[in-house]
Amino acid sequence: MFGLTTSRRARHLEAQLAAANELLLASYGGHVTDLTTARRTEARLRARLARAVKGCARWRAEAAREHRAGHVLANQLLDATSGGSTAARAALGLPVNGPWERAVDGLNTLTDAGIVLHPDTDGSLCNLSGPERLRWDRSTGRWQLAYDAPTSLTA
Repeated sequence: MFGLTTSRRARHLEAQLAAANELLLASYGGHVTDLTTARRTEARLRARLARAVKGCARWRAEAAREHRAGHVLANQLLDATSGGSTAARAALGLPVNGPWERAVDGLNTLTDAGIVLHPDTDGSLCNLSGPERLRWDRSTGRWQLAYDAPTSLTA
């Protein structure tokens, strides 16, 4: 009764359990293997995706740094050339030859011709060495070239 040997009934139950385990393993072993393989594949793909996302974030940050550096260099080039570099203007997304640039080019042409412009108290731009002046005409809404009346030096 207290012996270490198993009873016949216990051996019979063990045999039935072993047969049931073999039957379960034969029936569902392939599913368990497939499920395990799928879980390993999923884990491997998740790790691969995480590495790819990390790499994309690194590349995006590097591209943003390079973009900012490009803007700094384009601004420096634009400052060094007094706005005359079309490449710098294009890099900054500014119009290459917009209305302000044409106005500056016109004023610089006058300066190159030796004409010194001076803002007058009435808002016009006057030539200090001649009778010409650029005056804003409110009725037409345009700048116009006007001439000062000649002054006589004799009284």
